[in-house]
Amino acid sequence: MARVFLKSGYLTQAGRDTVVVLLNADKEKPVPLVWGKPLPPDWDSIWVHFHGVRQLGRGRFVTLSYSLDEQARELLTALKVPFTEGNDAIRGGKTGAYLRYDLMKLRDSLLRYVKIA
Repeated sequence: MARVFLKSGYLTQAGRDTVVVLLNADKEKPVPLVWGKPLPPDWDSIWVHFHGVRQLGRGRFVTLSYSLDEQARELLTALKVPFTEGNDAIRGGKTGAYLRYDLMKLRDSLLRYVKIA
């Protein structure tokens, strides 16, 4: 597993790549608002599903890469962004593992905590 932060607090190249992938992940469909009902408590949030497990190869020669998923977990915990883990595969397969986090909180914590050279 590649380190995301250096000891000095700056992002490594793997950390920068992980930040780019996390900021460009697929956004969930917004909940349709109904007239007369109160807004949901997280109405100003943008929820994102991030699938970090990559599949390489074809047929019985398939290998799974968990490196991007581990880097994303390390980055989100270091930046104190709350996230949940889940699996949306049909029968709970390995490649359906995802992280769900709030994109707005990730952006705020990146601006607040990350040192830029």
